Amino acid sequence: MRTNEYLETVASSMSQSDFGCYIGLVDELCAHRNAIFELEGRLKELAKVYGIPGLDGIRSSAIQALKEELRATGHNIDSWWVKAAAHWVCPCCRRTKGACSRLDTSQRLLGKLTAHHDHIREFIENALYEYARANGMAGATLDEASTRFLHRFEDGFSRFDEILICEDCNNADAAAKKLVGASPHFTFTPDEIGSFILSKPHAAHAIDASRARHAYESAKKLYEDRIEAINRLARRTLAGEHWYEFHDFRARPDAIRGAAETALATFGFDGPRWILVEELLLEKQSPRGELDAWRRRRREAPDSPTKNEIAFVIENHKTLWNNLPQDWRCPGCSRTKIETIRRNKQARWMFALDEMNFVDNGQRYGTAKVLVCDACIRTARDFNMEARRHPNIRSGGPFLTLVELRKILQPRPHGLHNVDDSAAQALMRVVTDPDSLAASNGE
Repeated sequence: MRTNEYLETVASSMSQSDFGCYIGLVDELCAHRNAIFELEGRLKELAKVYGIPGLDGIRSSAIQALKEELRATGHNIDSWWVKAAAHWVCPCCRRTKGACSRLDTSQRLLGKLTAHHDHIREFIENALYEYARANGMAGATLDEASTRFLHRFEDGFSRFDEILICEDCNNADAAAKKLVGASPHFTFTPDEIGSFILSKPHAAHAIDASRARHAYESAKKLYEDRIEAINRLARRTLAGEHWYEFHDFRARPDAIRGAAETALATFGFDGPRWILVEELLLEKQSPRGELDAWRRRRREAPDSPTKNEIAFVIENHKTLWNNLPQDWRCPGCSRTKIETIRRNKQARWMFALDEMNFVDNGQRYGTAKVLVCDACIRTARDFNMEARRHPNIRSGGPFLTLVELRKILQPRPHGLHNVDDSAAQALMRVVTDPDSLAASNGE
């Protein structure tokens, strides 16, 4: 929110004419966003009536077909059901989404999915209190580092990641635990649940008791080992022997990044990206101050990831990866998804894409946001930085179209791009001095 004090700060850093231009731009952007908000409201009205393709709402053809098939009097579905794709299959019982549906006690269509997690997380949550109470240490005082120490092990002690399963399988987990007398903090994995349930379409599961006991006995020793290890860590924590050093959240990189993005948003940028800080407020130079050094640099041949490393990267970026088409290629360099995977400065494999503004005279405001790989972003950013330093340039860019970016790129799988220096130099002349170029062409 821009307060009078904030506007006074902005005004003090600009000339009077530029501050007037700034206020005009902000007002125009606000009007534009209000128009978008109104259009989205109308879009929501249509979505409520007709649903959204790819999402299984109460008016979807799939829900209507299931209601008719089961002769349901109404519906009783949850948000996970709506969000899950039509081809979703329960990882425990292997039933399709439609086969997981059934009638509830009121004869409504029941469609519910549940985020299933390892309940040892709850044991860790209370481990310090329980261990202190059981060992006469209830009066022990704990600092911030102590209380956060054990929580850092939650992922390590869990036998599986949180996963979406059907409600019948989640209910079978609870019923089987009761059947075998398991601790409330014990949880069957999705594969273990699949080993002892007896499933059929449109019905709750039955449980094979002997298989449930076998699954529990196979997992019991490992569960007890994990509980013992957590208690050992609790003992160390209560004795002040843990190794975690706590610092204020505001000192962390993500907090500082968030504050910077808030500053960008307050200034007027909508949906700020990390690249804006470097693009707008940094002017990287070589040690000799050569602005064009970026295009003459020749990078070493990059490593290629192994199949296991590719699988690891995909798992860590599965939402972004799966949201892109299988045959997606970067609009800038035309590399495939796998070819954009590269090592970062810390030698870790990464898959990084982001939106960047490119010149597009076919759009209303002369620019278009395009999702491209980070190697293309770096090249376009370096070009923009060099162009902005030219005395003929009075704007912040962008200066490149996607077609122009492609002309200067020398893409390499699994690495940052090299650049065609002569092509980049020629394009820079076009951007910084178009009139002289037109004169040289006899126009």
